[in-house]
Formats: sequence, C-alpha cells, structure tokens
Amino acid sequence: AAVCEYRYIPVPVSDTMRENLFEAYFGERADEVFCKDEQKDIWQLGETMSGVFYQYNTVPHVSGASVFTVRYSVPNLIPFDDNRKGSGEPSGCTITAEEAAALCEPLLGSMTDITRYKIDYAHHYGNNGENPFYWICYKRILDGLTVNAFKDIYFFVDDNGVEYVNGAFYDTEKTEEYTDYLTAEEAVDALAEQLDEVNWKETGISEVARIGLEYVTVKDSSGRITIVPI
Repeated sequence: AAVCEYRYIPVPVSDTMRENLFEAYFGERADEVFCKDEQKDIWQLGETMSGVFYQYNTVPHVSGASVFTVRYSVPNLIPFDDNRKGSGEPSGCTITAEEAAALCEPLLGSMTDITRYKIDYAHHYGNNGENPFYWICYKRILDGLTVNAFKDIYFFVDDNGVEYVNGAFYDTEKTEEYTDYLTAEEAVDALAEQLDEVNWKETGISEVARIGLEYVTVKDSSGRITIVPI
C-alpha cells in the first residue's frame, strides 16, 4: 500500500460547528448559551459570579488552525505527569474508559466526520487524593495510519461526564505518493546498523519496544506545513 505526503489545511471552527457542539453538549440548555465577548469568541452557559458555568472560546494556533476549548468551571482536574496513574492502577472513576469514550463521541461527531478519527490513548489521572478523570486523545487517520498533528482532540472525562474539550481541525490535500519505503524488517536492520555504535551501558537502552510507520505534521522554514510519513 502507498503512503503519501499531504498538505495541511487548517479548518476554522464555523458557527455551525459551534452550534452543533452546544446542542450535543448541553442539549435543551443550548439555547441558554450567550456570547460573552464577540471579539474574543467567548461563549458561556451560566453566570461567572455564580462560580458554576461552562465557557467556550477559540484562539489562533501557530499552524493557522483555530483551537477551540470548552471547559466546566467546577471540577479541579490536574493533567500533569505527577498526577497520572500507572496503566495497571485503578482509575478511581466509577465509569470505565470505554464508557468515558462513549460520552466523547457524540461531541466530536457533532463537529466533524468521526470516522476519520480514532482514540490514540486514554490515560487516567488522580493521584494523592486528586479528582480522578480520564484524558482521552483522538487523532486523525490517513491511509490507515495515525497522524501526529500540531493539535489533536482532547477530552477530560470524570464520573459526571465530559468536563473539558480542546482541539483543532484540519483538512488534507495529497501532494505526493510514495510506493517505495522500508518494510518493518528493513527498518529494524537499518536501525541495528545505527545501534552498533551505541554505548548500551551509558544509554540504559536494552530493547526496541515498537517500530512502525505513522504520519507527522512538519513546518519548514518557509512556513509550509505538510503531513509526511516516518
């Protein structure tokens, strides 16, 4: 199968996408969302003074994309490495990771074609008595491969539902096709040649856990952004 080079085309969050998200997120209360600051594209459900509100906004990204965020003011969710639990530890949540993902899908699907995305990881957080939650990341798929973009789609989900959403959208345009690339076996051989010069005792590396092909988003010195296979 061929892999390709693609042009990265930022997609702004349209009024329709925003309205669809509000309907999927807030249901019957979507009509209560009001524009708090038109210039900064800030929308809100609930009053700031109450301390209990949802807020939506968009900000520009260096890639040219429009990054949107929806957050609920109440939960104190801490997405730092020292708050991340190990893969074998209980999540601390009543809902499972699968149930948490099922809450995210309608929201993502309200803004874009969800069939172009898949969950890349679902980590759980909440050490030392902090509020437990899942950090779920969705990434685009091209040619069956994961795309590591400048900005993916993230959800924070706890037992009360989706508390935070953040991400950006983009389209692609094929610019080049590659039919000649290393197989996994050839890649391992090429890597082995390079590793002959590695001082294993100094690096502490003992094995290669995974080798594969995926897409990454890169920006050259002229500002051109492309998605390329590596």
